[in-house]
Amino acid sequence: MIQVFTGDNSFVILQKINKIKQKLNLDLDEIDVVNITAGAFLDKILAQSLFSTEQLILARDLSQNKLVWQALTDKIDQVVADEDLHLILIENSLDKRTKLAKYLLKNKLVQDCQLPKQYDQAAAVKFMTDFSDQHQLKLSSKQLKLIFERVGADPWAQAKAIEKLSSLGQTVSDEQIEKYIPKANLTNVFAVFEQIVNNQQQLMTSLEELTSSEVDPHQFFGLISSQFINALALKLAPSNANVATDLGLHPYAASQLQKSIRRIDLAYLKTAVRILAETDLKLKSGSTDTWALISLALLKINQI
Repeated sequence: MIQVFTGDNSFVILQKINKIKQKLNLDLDEIDVVNITAGAFLDKILAQSLFSTEQLILARDLSQNKLVWQALTDKIDQVVADEDLHLILIENSLDKRTKLAKYLLKNKLVQDCQLPKQYDQAAAVKFMTDFSDQHQLKLSSKQLKLIFERVGADPWAQAKAIEKLSSLGQTVSDEQIEKYIPKANLTNVFAVFEQIVNNQQQLMTSLEELTSSEVDPHQFFGLISSQFINALALKLAPSNANVATDLGLHPYAASQLQKSIRRIDLAYLKTAVRILAETDLKLKSGSTDTWALISLALLKINQI
C-alpha cells in the first residue's frame, strides 16, 4: 500500500505517521531520496526480507528525484497491491500534473494537511482541545483562546505550550499560562524579516539577542517561515486576487508585506522557502541546537 501526505502542517503529518507506526508495530525505514537510484529504490520497496514479511518505508519529496518518481509510476499497481509494503510519501509540493499524482488523487491515497490560517482561532482551539484531552489537561474556552493569543497558529508551538502546562497538573490558572507560556513577539519577526530581505547588518545582532532571550525558537521559526511563505504567495498571485484574505492575514500585516516584496524577486523567495523547508526537517529530526540551525538558515537567506 501507499499513503501520501501533502501540505505544510508537519505536526499533523507526524501524528498521522506515528499512528501508522503504532498500528503496524513496525520500525520506520527512511529512504535517502536524493542519492538513491531508480533500481535501488525498487529493490528496496519490492524486495522480500528474510527476517520480516512487512516493511514500513518513508520517503520525503520523492517527486524531486524524477527517475525514481517515474520508476514508482511504472510499478504503482504492484505497490498498491502489496499488502506487506507500507510506503509513506511526504510531498511538500505535489505536482498534480504528473501521471502518478493523478493516480494517487483519483484513488484517494493523498491526505492534504494544511496549517490553519494565521488568524483562524476556531481551528486552533479545536486542535488544542483535542491535544489537551490527550494530556489529561482541562482548559476552559477562555484559557484556550489565551494560549492562542500567546503562541499564534503554529501547532508545534501550541502542542509545546500544552505539554508544558500539563506538567503543572490537570488544571492550570490564567496566571500560570501567562507565567509559563511566553507571548509571541511579532515585532521581532517583522524586524528580522526586514533585516533579512534588505541585507541589513543588524541581523546578526538581532539573532544573538533572540538566542539569549526567552523567545521560543520553534515558535519564532514558525512565524518567520510564515512570513516568507505568505510573501511568496503574494508574489505569485495575480494583481486582481485577494490573497491576503485567503491567507487570513490582517490588513495591516498584508500591506507591510506587500511593501517588502516589491523589491524582492520571485527566485529569491523560492530559494528562501526551500532553505526554510530543509531547516524545518532538520528541526523535526530532534537537533539539540535549535537556535543555531535557525540562525544558519536565516543567514543563508540573507546572503542570497
